[in-house]
Amino acid sequence: MSRSPSSGGQWLAIARIGRPWGRKGEVQAELQTDWPEQRLAAGRELELVWDDGRRAPCEVRGWRATNKGAVIAFETVETIEQAQVLTGATLGAVLEELPTPEGEFRVADLIGLALVDGRGRTLGRVRAVEEGVASDLLVVDLEHGGEALVPLATAICKVIDLEAGRIEADLPAGLIDPEAAEVAGEGPS
Repeated sequence: MSRSPSSGGQWLAIARIGRPWGRKGEVQAELQTDWPEQRLAAGRELELVWDDGRRAPCEVRGWRATNKGAVIAFETVETIEQAQVLTGATLGAVLEELPTPEGEFRVADLIGLALVDGRGRTLGRVRAVEEGVASDLLVVDLEHGGEALVPLATAICKVIDLEAGRIEADLPAGLIDPEAAEVAGEGPS
């Protein structure tokens, strides 16, 4: 993600545009989103940005998955020549303007949330989200020093309440020991 000079908002890359595909102005693209159905819906207004600073608005006509990535069609792009101009551009939009599927969360939504245990005690705050093997991992700065990696799995993170600013977690024994963290935070005895 980066800042969009045209809007000042947080900018999210959705796809990197490759070469033209076929003869009707479609382009091959490498997807950079987990939600192409929502982000590349027909009629979605997005922006093309090139490495040299050029920018151009565009409207998605449609897309489809292929064994080599995705093929995207844009309104007003109808020939191979028009599609060639798009090669190398990054397709994206201001994050706040993009839909998020119901029940899903953006990484930016999770940063700063309090991690709360089953007894309602705040254990720490989410500093980052790292990609994990079985699930993503919340990087939590613990209240009494140190950090913990908490799997972002429904079996552990029972409730994510953005309005309340907290994640209610049912932590496995030994993942975070609040009493040990309190003792460790007091220093050597």
